[in-house]
Amino acid sequence: MDHLKEFGALVVKAVKDHVSKALTPLAASVAALEQWRASVPADLRGEPGRDGKDGHDGVDGKDADPEAMRAAVAAAVAELPPAKDGRDGTDGRDGKDGVNGKDIDPDAVKELAAAIVAAMLPAAVAEAVAALPRAVDGKDGRDGIDGKGVDMLTLEATVRGLVAESVAAIPQPKDGRDGVDGKDGRSAIEIDVRRGLDPTRKYQPGEHVAYRGGVIRSYRQTDAMPEGAQLEDHGWHVVQNGIDDLAADWADDGRTVAIAIRMTDGTTTVKQLTVPLAIDRGVYDEATVYQRGDGVTWDGSWWIAQRAAATAEKPGASDAWRLAVRKGRNGRDGLKGEPGQRGAQGRDGVDRKW
Repeated sequence: MDHLKEFGALVVKAVKDHVSKALTPLAASVAALEQWRASVPADLRGEPGRDGKDGHDGVDGKDADPEAMRAAVAAAVAELPPAKDGRDGTDGRDGKDGVNGKDIDPDAVKELAAAIVAAMLPAAVAEAVAALPRAVDGKDGRDGIDGKGVDMLTLEATVRGLVAESVAAIPQPKDGRDGVDGKDGRSAIEIDVRRGLDPTRKYQPGEHVAYRGGVIRSYRQTDAMPEGAQLEDHGWHVVQNGIDDLAADWADDGRTVAIAIRMTDGTTTVKQLTVPLAIDRGVYDEATVYQRGDGVTWDGSWWIAQRAAATAEKPGASDAWRLAVRKGRNGRDGLKGEPGQRGAQGRDGVDRKW
């Protein structure tokens, strides 16, 4: 805050000096006229002239020259007397470590500097004008040309620019000291994992429980958890997602199995696996589309499909089939059997007339 006040005082002084320098030619002209008037003999002096007409109101003047203002501020700063070194003071006691400082808000500093300048500028200008010597009334001069004013927007922008440059020159705060290192975490083998979750019990934060093939940890005081409830909704995090259950379901084709894997967090993943097993499909049927691994009986032999076989692709006539078991040869005639037993006596015949 002291730096800002010092800077505001410099800006005010620079403005006062600029106004004083701007009015110096006018004061010199007035003094020259008075000197000339005094040198004219009394008998040659004419009667005092009549009052002149009021001049026209001047139009708005042009913008102030920013470079001139910058030069004025620089000159004012250069004129400041150099500070003398004071006597060395006694060493003060060491203070306590301060907390990390907050960053300076450049916008807040700009606004504060602008407010200081706005508050002090009118008084400084009035003081500079009041310090000018009072002029003696002279002869009425000709109507003056339209006066030139100062554009307040440009003046404000120039002052803001000077303030911004000064703020940028303020040393930035240094980073605070590093904090104390945190304590080492516990080894995993030191964590006490409870066996099994009691759904009716309320656990305290930080407890570990073996649950559905994995490990869960309470991040707050837990709620009673009914069957099918979500862990996160009742105060639990899954820290080790294990396998809770496996289920396999065979498809109708006899060789595709769907494996459902349920994890600790309740998510389920289904994977399908197709195994080209040899499956007996009976006697070959021309109207059936067979898949790889299907086995059929045809012409006394057993064939296995090597790929998907379309209809009418008969075994032995297409490369879709491979002979697995060849038809055996006919066996030799058997030995002559023993004579059979005598049959029963037949019924009596009936006479027929022809």
